[in-house]
Amino acid sequence: MKLIRTQDTKFSIIIEPTPGDDIADSTIARLVSQDGKPIPADEPLFIIRGRDILAIQTLRDYRAHAIGIGADAEHIVAVEGRIREFDRFKNTYPECMKKPDTDIMKLNKPVI
Repeated sequence: MKLIRTQDTKFSIIIEPTPGDDIADSTIARLVSQDGKPIPADEPLFIIRGRDILAIQTLRDYRAHAIGIGADAEHIVAVEGRIREFDRFKNTYPECMKKPDTDIMKLNKPVI
């Protein structure tokens, strides 16, 4: 088993080879919370990439809602840090920024 830290300190990736098989394609990767508990496969996740032109405003809206419900200060500070990182990416790589899109054909393919 190999633990890989992600950019977001709340999550890590655990890489586990399939028992009895060392082929890279059969490796299982799971996202885990900072306490090491795997995020269940049936729990939805929402990922916003740095190149999404809506990302920064989405994070700002999230921060405002988090403040509104009384989320702890540590969480708010973490969200503000992510906003700065997304803003830095946008300013460093403006040519990478794009409108959000979805490839419907890829959505219909099974995820391995």
